Amino acid sequence: MSKYLGQLVTVFSGMNGAELAKGRVVAFTEGTQTLYILNPQTGHETSVMIQEDTLVKVLTN
Repeated sequence: MSKYLGQLVTVFSGMNGAELAKGRVVAFTEGTQTLYILNPQTGHETSVMIQEDTLVKVLTN
């Protein structure tokens, strides 16, 4: 999870392909496999629990 810290990412659900969050990873927790993502456009932070079928796509600037 630490490899995503500071990266701009989009997180998708593996079940239906829906976008769960998009923004910069500002924190993470290893125990619960949770990424905290700050959306730069809205200023809102979203937490996403990463599961086996969750897709995290790193965006390039």
